[in-house]
Amino acid sequence: MAPVVQTRSRRGTEIGPPSVGTYLVLTGEGPMLVVLRDGTDPDTALRRSLERRGHSKFIACQVSPEDVRRAYGTPFQVIADGLTERHPVRVLDFDGRRVFGNLSLRRVGPPVPMEARS
Repeated sequence: MAPVVQTRSRRGTEIGPPSVGTYLVLTGEGPMLVVLRDGTDPDTALRRSLERRGHSKFIACQVSPEDVRRAYGTPFQVIADGLTERHPVRVLDFDGRRVFGNLSLRRVGPPVPMEARS
């Protein structure tokens, strides 16, 4: 059963779709789903964030935020709403089995390999 997507805030105002980027990231430890703040350079932000977590090499594939919103509902909304200029990258899901179960690989963008700059 798909989760229910919250369409109103606690104050009763309409919640619009957050402007975010969503990425399926494949690392040596497995896949994860990452959300980036709108206007954030994905190359730089993903590289910095994942290097801090100990991942020097990974492959990133863009995923439609609408697909992620439909699959994750309120948890996606909470993560997207919590992105800030200081913290523009958040991991939504790091359970690879769940990530692959929730998303269709047919709708994932082309793979972009990245590794730490030396």
